[in-house]
Amino acid sequence: MNLQTIKNKATKQGWKGGSVAFVISMALTWLFWWPLWSGGGLIGGDIYPYYFPQKAFLADSLKEGLIPLWNPLVGFGYPTLGESQTAALYPPNLLLYSQFSVNTAYNLSQLLHYILAFAATWAFARRLKLSPAAATYAATAFVYGWFPARICLEWAIIGGAWFSAMLWAATVYIQERKPWALAAVGLFLGLDLLAGHYNLAFITLLLLVFLPFLIRPTYSEKTKTEESITNAARSLIPLLLIVSVGFMIGAVQLLPTVELKSLSQRQEVNEKFTPTYGHMPPEAISQLWQPWSWHGGEVPMDRHLEQASLLNVPNSTNQVEAFLYCGLLTILFVALGCVSTGIRRKLSLAGYWRWFFVATAGLFFATGWPTYYLVDVPGFGFFRGPGRYSMVTALAFAVMAGGVLEALLCRFTLRAGTTRIIYAVLLCTLVADLWAVSRQYNFGESPYWGRQVFYAVMVDDPPINHRNESSLKEYFADQGNNVRLYAPGQNIPTLLGVSSLPVYLGIGPEIYETDQIRVDFESLDPDVARESVSRLRQFGVTHLLLESPVN
Repeated sequence: MNLQTIKNKATKQGWKGGSVAFVISMALTWLFWWPLWSGGGLIGGDIYPYYFPQKAFLADSLKEGLIPLWNPLVGFGYPTLGESQTAALYPPNLLLYSQFSVNTAYNLSQLLHYILAFAATWAFARRLKLSPAAATYAATAFVYGWFPARICLEWAIIGGAWFSAMLWAATVYIQERKPWALAAVGLFLGLDLLAGHYNLAFITLLLLVFLPFLIRPTYSEKTKTEESITNAARSLIPLLLIVSVGFMIGAVQLLPTVELKSLSQRQEVNEKFTPTYGHMPPEAISQLWQPWSWHGGEVPMDRHLEQASLLNVPNSTNQVEAFLYCGLLTILFVALGCVSTGIRRKLSLAGYWRWFFVATAGLFFATGWPTYYLVDVPGFGFFRGPGRYSMVTALAFAVMAGGVLEALLCRFTLRAGTTRIIYAVLLCTLVADLWAVSRQYNFGESPYWGRQVFYAVMVDDPPINHRNESSLKEYFADQGNNVRLYAPGQNIPTLLGVSSLPVYLGIGPEIYETDQIRVDFESLDPDVARESVSRLRQFGVTHLLLESPVN
């Protein structure tokens, strides 16, 4: 058999494995999110107070032939490119929200990015020399371990998809010096930034710096080690240069965001903005091998997190930001790889201990302590939610487990059919585990059994589908264009097409976070009432939409 025949055979097997992985990725999106495929939707978390008001305004503007640069409905308005999570220039958004209803576009965006994340992770694992089946295991453990609990955060799977895509393209460049792969890194970073949430992009760039040193083999001889480090450094320089191209693509949103931040509640660390909020307490690391203690009992995980005190950062967190899981089988395989020299000798995955170091570093950063001390370093003090660094841990454990699984099966002389059956059984076991841990259970109390995924719930007929049927929307439309509500629900009333106070923005003008625009309607003091009326008139409020009558 000549070299060309071997290459053709390997290419054919690669395409076959990729096709199977694609089918599996489609099946997993249905298994985890079947109501989204059938016209249902999500409620809970930030979806209605934050994302849908932005997406509805974007969709309405695009259908009128406009790309919105200013949103006049939320409070006194804000720049959509500065508070960038509208993602008004993100190409998939321009297509989806101009052609479909808000709910359909939102669902398609989530599902398509899950498919992209799976495909990119699979391709990255293949570049690390994992077999197609082992790469499928790794992609499943990573994508459906770390992201489902964060379905209430639109940016999570979008940033995760470009995270894996950038790592894959960078690996292709490091291994083969392909110019197109280098260009792809810059393009993918630009798209990630245009998607509007920069935290996972920042984490991706941190990992990208170490990637040339991570994926190269380790040599024992000093001269070869030095040569390897030199070659890695040579790969790093072009990667850092192409990153600037990504920043140039995203500059149209990055620069307005930096400007808005200087005028927002995030100007400095205070009670409104604490970068260590959303960390993962060290005690919560045990959820990796003991998920039932955190996710399966009658006590909510948020309560467990409140009680965590060992080496805990002095700030609060929540069960979504502190979540980390990639399957019990995954942790078992990682542990076997750590204790068995024989298994490590058979690994096709190079640098097992370096991947373990990356996983440990991700855990350390997720605890929030590095952010606590690096808050003045550019980048670290810009974001909240250091628990998101655990994404790196989940990826490292996933590829390590895929490598160990492949090495274990290579130790036995098995027929190809038997090997495929074993892979299938283990993959199904992993999927069942990940599905079970991603769900929240209220036995006998909730009609949505199996549909509550942490703070989000999947429903068959989401409210957003009926916003044009609202009698209130019709009433306000008859009042003309000069309506401003004072109403609870944060940004939700803007779905009626009117301006509303108070507001909820990740990065917004500082006044939106002050008590100045909040009115106490329960006070019986006449002076307080007169002062409140004066302020409401000053803010241009024309209508009150309250949950109880005003005294």
